[in-house]
Amino acid sequence: MMKSKIAAVAGLTIATISSAHAELPAPAQAAYDSLSVMVDDLIAATWPIATTILVAFLSIKLIKKFARSAT
Repeated sequence: MMKSKIAAVAGLTIATISSAHAELPAPAQAAYDSLSVMVDDLIAATWPIATTILVAFLSIKLIKKFARSAT
């Protein structure tokens, strides 16, 4: 859900920027498109790492809570 929202915001931003400026020369447009693809790939690669870190922190917090209540 969050990934689709980020993609929608990124797409809207790109559409707004491209409509606000004159047409870019072909090499500049190719570089911009390449950068957009790279950013999308980096965002997609970050989600598994962020999820793993979040689950680890929550697990540690729960284990500490249960350990305190057990003693």
